[in-house]
Amino acid sequence: MARRIVVTAPRPAPFFTPVFVAVDRFLPEEGLEGEVQYGVQNGRERALKGEVDFIATGVGRGARLEPSGMKLIAQHETRATTHTLMVRPQIESAHQIMGLVMMTGIGQESDDTALDRELKNILLPHGIQLAQSDIGLFRVDGGHPAQYQALQEGIGDGACLGAPYWVFLLKEGYHNLGCEADSAPGYGCGGVLASEEKIAQNPGEVQAFVRAYVKAIRFCRDNPEETMKLMVKYSADWGVEDESVAREMYRMLSPYWDEHIDPSVIQRLLERTSELTGQPVEPIESVLDTRFLDEALRTLPPK
Repeated sequence: MARRIVVTAPRPAPFFTPVFVAVDRFLPEEGLEGEVQYGVQNGRERALKGEVDFIATGVGRGARLEPSGMKLIAQHETRATTHTLMVRPQIESAHQIMGLVMMTGIGQESDDTALDRELKNILLPHGIQLAQSDIGLFRVDGGHPAQYQALQEGIGDGACLGAPYWVFLLKEGYHNLGCEADSAPGYGCGGVLASEEKIAQNPGEVQAFVRAYVKAIRFCRDNPEETMKLMVKYSADWGVEDESVAREMYRMLSPYWDEHIDPSVIQRLLERTSELTGQPVEPIESVLDTRFLDEALRTLPPK
């Protein structure tokens, strides 16, 4: 009988398509049965307790990374996020948002949520310090669909949205003020984390998952039509409702799908975190474990 595992993802966004394809098509080949759970609160704490097995996430969002008992074991996307700051059509430059209201999501109790840092990082190249500005923040629960709907209802002046919602706004005449991946290039990736305890206690299961994940990433690159069908299957509730939207998302995301981890990216994140916190640079081994990926790449024949 296949061993059941739980994989968490923040949302059914097309950004996580290779993870969905791994669960849908390739985990059974490795003797695993996967369940995807979305929007799981306290994902790290649940993983550390053994309640979930793997966490799919953007690693290094906000251009920082701190040891947390979790380790990056594989990646599928060379960027940590596709979130893009979109503002209403009448706003033509970043400096025109002074005094206006940008929407962010409900996050940690602290105002310094990942979404706030994202907005801050996008504004920095425009010469705007978010903390010193009079830009208001309006928190919207429900994620990007709720932010998109609020904008449709006339609430707020802009928001950092993931695909496909920022693409929908672009077609409505909204202006694109930048993606964090543009303002902090080379920082972070989209990948999967496992707890140190999981790695130590179930290395065979971790290896099986990583093998399925690598197969899925390669499948996604080589089989666009099948991948787009699976994208609609898993991301319909996140705006990818038909093949035309899936095709647009595939064209946008697939150039960044890559199973190879660049340790220098992780090292830069650790150094950046040290600069921000004033603490010594953490060893890369505290956040990265590529043994399972290295083995999968060695044993799976390249396409």
